Amino acid sequence: MRIIPASLLCSVLLPLLNPGAAQCVIDLHCPDSLRACPDVDGATVVFEVTASDSCGSEVTVVCEPPSGSWFPLGTTYVHCIATTDQGNRAECRFPVQVVDDQPPVLRYPERTIVPCVGPEGSPVSFSVIAEDDCDPDVEIECDPPSGSLFPVGTTT
Repeated sequence: MRIIPASLLCSVLLPLLNPGAAQCVIDLHCPDSLRACPDVDGATVVFEVTASDSCGSEVTVVCEPPSGSWFPLGTTYVHCIATTDQGNRAECRFPVQVVDDQPPVLRYPERTIVPCVGPEGSPVSFSVIAEDDCDPDVEIECDPPSGSLFPVGTTT
């Protein structure tokens, strides 16, 4: 028989895991991808990420960058982590694209006929409207501008 002095005995504390925690699953819902129209050099993007726990525990979701952040032109990935007090964790990642890939649409008269007022031609007024899915204030520049003196004949 061997006797071990008490000073050589050691103890180890083992954490007890919640046996139910391993059975609880976080259901995390992130967008597949988002697309936003830019202002001058980026866009503020708001998104929603939701999560629930199969055991009814409260779930905390943190995304980086968070919803409502300023995103630069191009593609930025958002990384979200959902956690519970029981130690469960789920993650998702999705791209946010800030891009204006559609040109403005111009609306203008197909043909304008103006009676000639003199040998040099006539002043012609016309209206051009530009619409853009990203920029509400599209700048329009016509050459020659509306109200200019147009020569006799057809001008395109």
